Amino acid sequence: MSGRPRSPEELRTELVRLGPPELLGDWLDYRAWGLGDEHVPALLTFLDDADTLDPIEGDAVSGVPVHAWRALAQLGCAETLPCLLRLIDRSDDNDFFTEDLPPAVALVGVPAFDPLADRVRNRSLGVFARAVAATALVHLCRVFPADRSRTGEFIAQTLSDPRETDPVLLGLLVSDLIALDGVEWAFHIKAALASGRVSAWHCGDWEDVQVDLGLLDRRRTPPQFYVLEWVDVCDLPLEDDEPGPAS
Repeated sequence: MSGRPRSPEELRTELVRLGPPELLGDWLDYRAWGLGDEHVPALLTFLDDADTLDPIEGDAVSGVPVHAWRALAQLGCAETLPCLLRLIDRSDDNDFFTEDLPPAVALVGVPAFDPLADRVRNRSLGVFARAVAATALVHLCRVFPADRSRTGEFIAQTLSDPRETDPVLLGLLVSDLIALDGVEWAFHIKAALASGRVSAWHCGDWEDVQVDLGLLDRRRTPPQFYVLEWVDVCDLPLEDDEPGPAS
C-alpha cells in the first residue's frame, strides 16, 4: 500500500487500486499489505450502509466493502461483528454474501453462536440471510471446535422442524451438516429428504449425502439431476416461457 491513508476517501482509493476481490479465491494478507488497527475506523465506514452494498465480481469499486470486511476480520476487530450481522440480515443470493461473509464472521474470533442462531430461527428474514447465518455457525466451529456439537444439534433440529418449509433453506442446512461431517445427524437428513421438503439441488439425494458423509463408497443408482427443481423452487421462468421478439 502506498503510504498510510489518513482518511476513508484515501483508503477507498487504495482499495480500488488493489483491484476487485476474487470470489472463492485466497484472501490477501491485509496486514502484510499495510493495514493495521489504525485503519479500523475508516474500514468500518465502508460497511455502515449495508443496504447499498452490492459487490459485483470483477468490479473494483463495488468490491471495496469486501476488502474492508476481509481486512477487519483478519485484524480480529470485535467491532466488526455487529456490521457483519447487519450484512447477514440483508443477504440475498449475491455470492459475496453467501460465500464470503461466513468465513469473515469466523475470523473475527468472537463467540457469536447466539446472534447467528437467532437469525437462523427468524422467519421474517430472507432465505439467504438465514442460510448465511447457519453457514457462519459452521465456519465458527473451526475457531471454536467445542461448539460443533451444539451447532450440529441446532441445525439438525431446525431441519427437522415441520414449520420450516422452504426447500432452498432446508437444502442448504443439509449442506451445512455435511460440512460438519455430521454422521451423527444422518437420521435427521434422511427424514428431511424423505419428506420431500428439501431442495436436492443444494445437497443431492440421500445416496449423495451418504457418499459425502462416508457412509457409502459410491452411489448404488445412477446420479440424479435437479435443474428443473431449482427453477421451480426459485420461481424462475423456464427457457420456453421467455417472451419472444415482438411481432
